Amino acid sequence: MKIIKFHLAIAVLLVLILNSCKDTPSQENVSAKTTETLEEVSDDIVKTTLTDEDGKQLEMTFNNTKGIVTLNFNGEIFTLNAERAASGIWYKNEDYELRGKGESVELTKNGETIFKNKELRKR
Repeated sequence: MKIIKFHLAIAVLLVLILNSCKDTPSQENVSAKTTETLEEVSDDIVKTTLTDEDGKQLEMTFNNTKGIVTLNFNGEIFTLNAERAASGIWYKNEDYELRGKGESVELTKNGETIFKNKELRKR
């Protein structure tokens, strides 16, 4: 009976020793991986040129991402900020204001209209 208990005790010890030697992840081996994703946002740019009845041209570069329009009119370049329009477009700064809907656009300087293109008519 003593021999059976002795062999049983040795078997239990061997099982415990073998189980403790297995590779198990410990807190030191576990590391959190952090992935950083950089998203490059490109601006939504729309360029257009309109001509009025007198042949004057208004070049417009809309940056819809930033909410601005850069205008080139009679060699003068200036930028206007977007305003909330009920319908169409509305941009302004201290001196200039650009309003429009569809193909019809009007540019004013200090309240005086300096550019107005003809609206395209549907046929």
